[in-house]
Amino acid sequence: NSQVQIPAASLAAVNAIDEFRAGVTAVLRSWSPLRAAIESGWGGIESNAKGEDLRNEIYRVFDGSCFPPKMDISELEDELFDYMEQQ
Repeated sequence: NSQVQIPAASLAAVNAIDEFRAGVTAVLRSWSPLRAAIESGWGGIESNAKGEDLRNEIYRVFDGSCFPPKMDISELEDELFDYMEQQ
């Protein structure tokens, strides 16, 4: 019986990333301006896809691959503002 053992640190990192992604998803789903934009189609016929793109971009930037993250909180705020204005 050859079972692969996953180091506890690796498992913790995977769990942390999963929890982070679940948190991002929850925040974006509850963010009223984004939800209204998607539900009303303000981004055109691709509004839902644009919302998914935003979520995936946040995942990419905060993927845990580097410390400190690729952007700080004020840069994230600016990016979210720009995204909502442009899309």
